[in-house]
Amino acid sequence: RSTWLNARWKDHLREASVTHILFEGNVSGARVEDLLERLQRQRDRRVVVVNSPGGTFEFFSILAPALARTGYNSVGFTVQSAAIILHLLGQKRFATEKSTFFFHEVSSVFDFTNGTVTVCELGEFLDREKEFRKKHGSREREVMVEWHRLMLQAQAWMLQFIQERTGIRAGLFLNLMRDNATLSGREAMQYGIVHKVISEDEFWNRTQDTTQ
Repeated sequence: RSTWLNARWKDHLREASVTHILFEGNVSGARVEDLLERLQRQRDRRVVVVNSPGGTFEFFSILAPALARTGYNSVGFTVQSAAIILHLLGQKRFATEKSTFFFHEVSSVFDFTNGTVTVCELGEFLDREKEFRKKHGSREREVMVEWHRLMLQAQAWMLQFIQERTGIRAGLFLNLMRDNATLSGREAMQYGIVHKVISEDEFWNRTQDTTQ
């Protein structure tokens, strides 16, 4: 859930909408396509402010190159899950002292669970083959095996993407995902996710200079 980007900040962002684009809410293919179209239309310096709880990300393998070509810079506030990809596509990437970056493993919801299941948890469940077959059946297990393969593939893509954008090996980010880790703006800078931590005053008064 997006947190501290309150009404005052949103009012300022609306006033600065010529050069600042607020991306808030869930990440989806349709919303990212809309963002891309807006970035492609905008001739002035582009700054995307990311304040999102995440969402889906499979479409980024297609849209990421086009987004990167727009040359936008990103400022992360509350950046979770798939929203980290959107932030990392920024040519120059900024955060504030209050910014947070949340990681978790790829997950999904299945009929036989009471909530979301991570790719690791699903793999462990499938390894208990006799227990699974007793509760469900061979056909259901085949479906789950294929779904697990797709989840692994998606997570591998995300980890490779993060490694390429940060220069930090993927294994470190896998550990962050498995720990459900939240990084501060300064911690994210140590991991290459952020290039510079700026103050709130810098964001409003000097963004045009610091993001050139």
